[in-house]
Order: sequence, then structure tokens, then C-alpha cells
Amino acid sequence: MAPDFDYAFVEGCSGASVPKVVLGDRQAADPVVHRATDGERADVDAILEATDARDPYVTLESLVREVKRSPDEDRSGAIATFTGRVRARDGDDDPPTEFLEFERYDGVAQEKMAALRRDLEARDGVFDVRLHHKTGVVEAGEDIVFVVVLAGHRGQAFRAVEDGINRLKEEIPLFKKEVTVEDEFWAHER
Repeated sequence: MAPDFDYAFVEGCSGASVPKVVLGDRQAADPVVHRATDGERADVDAILEATDARDPYVTLESLVREVKRSPDEDRSGAIATFTGRVRARDGDDDPPTEFLEFERYDGVAQEKMAALRRDLEARDGVFDVRLHHKTGVVEAGEDIVFVVVLAGHRGQAFRAVEDGINRLKEEIPLFKKEVTVEDEFWAHER
């Protein structure tokens, strides 16, 4: 929405899944980062602090835009992507999943993600890589994780995407709680 800016304020999107500032008694879907009776009473410092405390709002499209701005973009012939999403059920007899909740080991997770990105970008023909995994509650049908690779050729891009998602799932300290209509459990406990 605003790739060249830190924040975008948009009026009239109370149902969107982006962080919101709500003025007056208007109804709005979460996440709401601040409420005030009107604009003059809104605490801008509190709004910025609450917004900065959240993970950035990232989409597949925003990551693709980022790699297209790579200095090596003119040498690339491929952009490959992977999007992981919350599956509503694994099989016909499985109870439907309502949502997944992800927690990460802060600091360590970001450090390992940066190291993984550097490893992938060090490959021959791979120019730029973006990796993103959401935290918090992710509803059934929503996207969870993205891997985007800018490379010289499609084979290099596809191999880096596959290795990227496999290593992300194995190496990054993320914890997943699954909530179905019948049960809830942490995946690492099963």
C-alpha cells in the first residue's frame, strides 16, 4: 500500500486485517492499536509505539516489489515464490482448523532468518531473497509464510525457494499452536 513509507493511514477500512486506529465509537475488527474519541485526542506517540511493537505488515506482493528493486534486477530472469497458508483440514475425517498461533524466540529467530537469507543469496545466480513468517493468530485460509527469490535463471530460483522453506521450517525457532473445532495443542508437544 505504501512501500516507500513507514506508515500509511487509510480511512474507512475497519474490516481490514491491518493495525487500526479507531476514532469515536466506530466498530472495527482487530487488530486495533489505539482508540480515541476524535483525532485531536488521539495519542500519536502511543499509536507509533504500538505500531512499532508489531511485526511489519508483509505480503507476497510487497516482498516481490522489494526484490525487484535489487541492484542486480537487470541480470535476473526469474522470481520464484512460495506461500504457505493455514490448511483448514488435512483429510476428510479431520476436525476443521480454526486458526494457528505462532510464537517465535525473538532475537534468535531474526538472527537465524538473516543467516538463512545470507546463505541463499551466496548461491551462484541468486541475487536477492526475502523470507517472512507471521506470528500471532493466523486464521484458516490465510497466508503464513513467504519465500521470494530473485535469480538469474528459473532452476536457481526454484532450488533456492525449496531449500529456503525447508530450512526455515527446520532451523527457525517458531512454535505453532493449532486450534481446531475439537481441540488445541502445541505442535512440538505431539
